[in-house]
Formats: sequence, C-alpha cells, structure tokens
Amino acid sequence: MSVLTREAALALSYVPYAERERLPHTGGLYYAIVDRSEVAYVGLAATSLLNRWRSHQYAGALKRLGSITIGFLTAADIDGGMHVAERQS
Repeated sequence: MSVLTREAALALSYVPYAERERLPHTGGLYYAIVDRSEVAYVGLAATSLLNRWRSHQYAGALKRLGSITIGFLTAADIDGGMHVAERQS
C-alpha cells in the first residue's frame, strides 16, 4: 500500500481559498491545508470540486485556523491508474 506523505500532498495541484473559483468542475478528492503545512480536512466531491467549495459546510471554521489552500486530485487523476506516490518516485 502506498502512503501519501505530507511532502507529496503539498506537491499536488492546489488553489488558495480566495481563488477557489479556479477549481475544476469535475469530481475528485480534495483536502484543506492550513498555512501550507497541516492537512486539516479531507473530502470527496462526487461531481464538482468547484461546486463543493462554493458552499462548503466547514469553510468558515477552516478559515479561522489560518490561511487555507485547497489541494485536489481530479477523478481523472485517480482513475488514470497512476497513484500519487508512484508519480513521486
């Protein structure tokens, strides 16, 4: 089993919370990173990462923790058969 390290997570695609309108309109896995150092939340958007973050139920609480960055893997990234940890090697 592969493990996604902190370094690998921080190297994936991301957008600052203030620029969340740039998220793709496709499903995928997302995670909220506080101050580019701590993964504070992980979730799954079934149909649209963009729509999920337009009305995320924990957005207010996450923003109070610090500067939020939204990292993500699209469904195409996941379904492509190449696991993140494999791309890092």
